Amino acid sequence: KFLLVLDDVWNENRNKWDELRNHLLKAGSHRESNGSKIIVTTRSHEVVDIVGGGLLINLKALPEDECWKLFVKCAFQEDWEEEEYPRLKQIGMEIVKKCKGVPLAIATLGCLLRSKCHDENEWRKIRDSEVWELDQEETGILPSLRLSYNHLSPEVKQCFSYCSCFPKDYEYSVIELIMFWTAHGLLQPIHEEYDAEDTGELYIKKLVSASLLQIQGDFKYPISFKTLKMHDLVHDVAKLTMKKSSKTRTIVVEEGEQETCTKWASNKFNYLKVLQLRYMESSSLPSDCFDTMRKHLRYLNLRYSPILEELPHSICKLQNLQSLNLCGDNKFHTLPKNMKNLINLQYLYLMVKDTSLSSMNIGHFQQLKFLFLSNCSRLVSIPSVVGRLTTLKKLKISRCNNLVRFEHEAEEGKEELALHNLNLQLFDIIRANKLEGLPNWLERANKLRYLSIQVTAIESLPTRLPTASLEELHILKCPKLSSLPDNMDQTHNLQYLEIVNCPTLSKRYNKRTGPDWGKIAHIPRCEIREPGQLFWTHIDGDEDGQHKKDEVE
Repeated sequence: KFLLVLDDVWNENRNKWDELRNHLLKAGSHRESNGSKIIVTTRSHEVVDIVGGGLLINLKALPEDECWKLFVKCAFQEDWEEEEYPRLKQIGMEIVKKCKGVPLAIATLGCLLRSKCHDENEWRKIRDSEVWELDQEETGILPSLRLSYNHLSPEVKQCFSYCSCFPKDYEYSVIELIMFWTAHGLLQPIHEEYDAEDTGELYIKKLVSASLLQIQGDFKYPISFKTLKMHDLVHDVAKLTMKKSSKTRTIVVEEGEQETCTKWASNKFNYLKVLQLRYMESSSLPSDCFDTMRKHLRYLNLRYSPILEELPHSICKLQNLQSLNLCGDNKFHTLPKNMKNLINLQYLYLMVKDTSLSSMNIGHFQQLKFLFLSNCSRLVSIPSVVGRLTTLKKLKISRCNNLVRFEHEAEEGKEELALHNLNLQLFDIIRANKLEGLPNWLERANKLRYLSIQVTAIESLPTRLPTASLEELHILKCPKLSSLPDNMDQTHNLQYLEIVNCPTLSKRYNKRTGPDWGKIAHIPRCEIREPGQLFWTHIDGDEDGQHKKDEVE
């Protein structure tokens, strides 16, 4: 017996719906399935006609009292503030009426007004805006969403509009969106210490705060690894505000869009900055396909192209390329020999079937900021040259099950290397089951803030960790690891230590009985736990010395 909810359906292909319905009827034909229910939500009357049958419910507007509760939650820091600011409450109630019971409109405007810090004039401007007079039926755009857009800075407006280059319901990764904006030259440093990526993260936070983008997934992980979605009504605003260009700058082809780029030599590729061809149905690309793009192409995404067997050598001519994504299920075992020519590469997502990265000559990528190695099933070692990439800020290694080691730096020249501190801020390893140890160059990463090690065979960590910078340390399912670094008692900026399924570590650093608890007792948040057991979470400042309890899945 099941309840299935098909939310926000837009497919108007009757044959596809019939095929799905036949499967569902078969699944529900068993006696045990009697009483199963299917709920479909849609804004398309055509979908209603195709689905047919059953009970049709026209969703009414949110009741007025519920509208106000939602508005208060979004517009005020605390519920009691509505009584402290009676004039704002009156203006707010008038604004809520204009939203006509649409929750998205209320939440978006509420978040916008929250940023205005109880400024009556700003609240009045929203209430009295001429945007409310625009015909929503004619434009298809909620006035409240227009208002939220209008209050963005010009730089953020431009980035928001470019999100419409992707299809509706697209899941953006934060890094991917930043790479995309960078390729179009939209991210200029706003502070001396900011680079384009810092600016991009700031813009994303502003769009999330304005409810124009929604963060998906677990909030505890760094923003770089989060995914984002855009409500389709918000996407309509982005599309409406996107300025048209006489030259093609972006091509995005997704699964199900069989529009193929067959005329590779056509003029439309001459000024292309972004090319995304995911889920390609071709096993190869023309050998000269990138020739016409070599001057302007900044972003190339060939992720999830399981049939593609090799890359054309013309990819090595893309000397201005900044972002390259070759992750996903692909079949190519080796890469073209002259990949080292991609000297302006800043973001590299890589999945290869080779045992080493020698063919990439990664040491030539002196501007590389982000390196992500995923599902490199035959990769055995990572070259020591990675520890000499002084621009590298983020390194993530995922599901490289045969990875055994990081190659150590040669003894000669170590003194010279010590003069060049790394810029690495984030280091994340997950599911490298055979990995025996971390690189010795990690001790030079004096800006490292986030270190996560999950599912490895690591027996020891570097003797000393960067004490001045480290803020989070996560160690999960590393059963052979027996101790933390010697200088743990000096990690004064470390805010969060998590140890899960590491039996020896759990015993050694346990708050009640662990002999080395004193070395980590200063950390505000410590979580040490084993599966199926209640665990104690030490959070500094808990009243009466009490601690939080939870159970491990």
